[in-house]
Amino acid sequence: MQTLVLLSTKIGNPLNADKTAEYVMGFGMPDRDAVFIEVFNKAFYGDDSPINVLLEWCLNNSEKTRNDTILLASKMVALFLISPNRALRDKSTMALINLLVGKTELLISLLDFYKDADDPYISERLFAVAFGCIVRESDHEKIRYLAIQVYNIVFNQPIVFPNILLRDFAKNIIDYAIYILGDINIDREKVTPPYNTEFPSIPDDKEIASYYYDYEESRF
Repeated sequence: MQTLVLLSTKIGNPLNADKTAEYVMGFGMPDRDAVFIEVFNKAFYGDDSPINVLLEWCLNNSEKTRNDTILLASKMVALFLISPNRALRDKSTMALINLLVGKTELLISLLDFYKDADDPYISERLFAVAFGCIVRESDHEKIRYLAIQVYNIVFNQPIVFPNILLRDFAKNIIDYAIYILGDINIDREKVTPPYNTEFPSIPDDKEIASYYYDYEESRF
């Protein structure tokens, strides 16, 4: 994994972030977490660790970097968001904001790349990144474009994804755009809670009891 992180931003390399992200996200969430949370956590600590080197590069990135390199770095860093390690998640979030501010097209490409991710830990932080980018944006057309894209991704859907943090970041993005620009030609009722998500089915006590394990049993 340390080698893959080092190769992640290499354009044209067959083991860059495109391949790594495809491989990691090919696992279902339980299997992905079981393997990669530990791997990322071990590879994070230490100032000279590949993950920290990549994150520091993102936090100090210059505007001269090629867009395809930035997108590769973003795809790799977004993988770290599966981790429950708050230090790694927060540093990755700030790295993505710094990397993508002013680059709305790349940000939308990243959101699109992870749109089918079966992990709300990734999704909610990517919309936090989008919010961090929009409040740092001075170009009104980019603000409008990002807000409309977020509206279409999150709210202009048959079901609004049932994650309170994702909804909150997405709504704040649109509210900020309206505050700056006024009308942005969306249906504001769709952005205003309550949303159209059905409450999930909750198991009753009898069903829950069927999963009970006797942890004191000798064969456990």
